[in-house]
Amino acid sequence: MTTTAYREEHELAYYEPGWVGSGNATYRQERCKLDLHCPTQPGFATIVWFHGGGLQAGEKELPAILKHRGLAVVAPNYRLSSPSSAAHGHWAGTGGEDVEDTQRP
Repeated sequence: MTTTAYREEHELAYYEPGWVGSGNATYRQERCKLDLHCPTQPGFATIVWFHGGGLQAGEKELPAILKHRGLAVVAPNYRLSSPSSAAHGHWAGTGGEDVEDTQRP
């Protein structure tokens, strides 16, 4: 039986540095990050694990049950909305931008 080595990284930004975009840049910089757990050797499958919370709550996590199984686990954080702002087509905490404005070009 061979032992597979793994690496784990946290708080990796998935927006390009200097990307202006729309909305609250501070909130985006805080929320738009991911954690990664993967084998150090190539040739593995990848699971993207989105946390629950109905787009209104929650934090990224790397579930222990998925670690050290010969695959990569990517756990992104993402922008959250509140029930009232989602009903009006706005994201909470992002300066009241329209949902359409959050799409990257």
